[in-house]
Amino acid sequence: MQCHGSIPIIVECPEGNCCDLEFAEVYSTTAQNLIASPGPNLMGGVVILENTIHSTLNIDVSNSSINGKIIINKDGWYDVYTGMCGALNPISSPLKVWTLSLFKNGIIVPGSTFANMTLSPEQKSNQVVADVFVHCLKGDVLELANTSTDLINLTAPTLGTYAQTNSAYLKIILLKAD
Repeated sequence: MQCHGSIPIIVECPEGNCCDLEFAEVYSTTAQNLIASPGPNLMGGVVILENTIHSTLNIDVSNSSINGKIIINKDGWYDVYTGMCGALNPISSPLKVWTLSLFKNGIIVPGSTFANMTLSPEQKSNQVVADVFVHCLKGDVLELANTSTDLINLTAPTLGTYAQTNSAYLKIILLKAD
């Protein structure tokens, strides 16, 4: 199923040739303040992804605009891409990094944490991207969350562009079904 705004569109596969083809892409264009992580490898604020470009039947993104949860409904190996534009403000000395991580069922996914650093108060956003393989079982829940010691300001940068930019996105593709 694909959602454009709030209108669902069914994706049909010719002659049933895409039984293993599952993918989704969701994103946000709004600013978000993500609370700090309460401790090592624990979720702080979860990224809300209020827009859906596309989602097939076995990747449920219906809650991503409410609580950031993406539910997997088919066992297999997935490639999960994430991207965020954010900053730490106020800036401390020494400079701290900010990190976001992917979580599966509330547990941090190894290799999914990427960091960036805000260098000046005038710097409104830096981008960080991540790409990780994740094995999921039916019912597993994926979330993107702050793993920094401080609040992160996600922003959709506007200086220098006439286009609507994203504050965050997540794209997921089934690589191999079990």
